[in-house]
This record gives sequence, structure tokens and C-alpha cells, in this order.
Amino acid sequence: MITKLLLISSCSFSIFLSSYLNHSLHLAPSLTIAIIGFLGTFYFHQGKVPKADVHALLLMGAFAGTSEALLLKGVSSYFIIASLIYFLFSYSKTIFVGIGGKFGFISFLSCLTLYLLKYLISGTLV
Repeated sequence: MITKLLLISSCSFSIFLSSYLNHSLHLAPSLTIAIIGFLGTFYFHQGKVPKADVHALLLMGAFAGTSEALLLKGVSSYFIIASLIYFLFSYSKTIFVGIGGKFGFISFLSCLTLYLLKYLISGTLV
């Protein structure tokens, strides 16, 4: 349970940080994701939490945070999106072998989900 909570909270932090860097400080999305990837390298393997899973979830959260559809504000919305990303990540472990396909698939689905939530809330897709 603590492993899941740590992974979801790290993804949530990544969403928040990338959203702040990209939308508030107006950094380029590629630079924002690179900064979060660099900060993720300082995570040290502790206990049952796999290091590769933490790094993958940090980067997936960074992709979701740089999405322009991030209309939802607040810690609860970041936690909900991070939970969705974690669920997709843990479910797709058996479907995709390696990080490339899994990473792209989950990044695409998390951004698509944000666009759909924006459409449902505001009524416009643009």
C-alpha cells in the first residue's frame, strides 16, 4: 500500500511541478520534462519501490502536466490524474514489454483524458 502511495504521490508531484514550470514560468515543454527527468535521477532505490517505476511515472506525470488541457486546479485533481496514470501503468505492465511502448501509450492516454475532461467541463475542445 505504501509503495502505491509513494508512486502515485511522486507522479502527482511531477504533474504539479511540470504544470507550474510550463504554464506559470513559460518554459518549453521539452525543457520542463528534461528538468523533471534530471530531478528524478536523484531518487535512490529504497525497499520495495522499483527505481525504474518511479522514473517512468515521473516522466509520464511530466507529460500530463505540460498538456495545455490541464484545466483542473488543486491537489485533488493532480492526485486523481496521477492515480489514473498509475492504474494504466500497472495494468499495461503485462501488455507492453519495455518502457518505450508503455511510456508513449500512457502519456497519450493521460493527455487524451485531460482533453476530454476539459471538453466535459468547458464545452470546447480548443
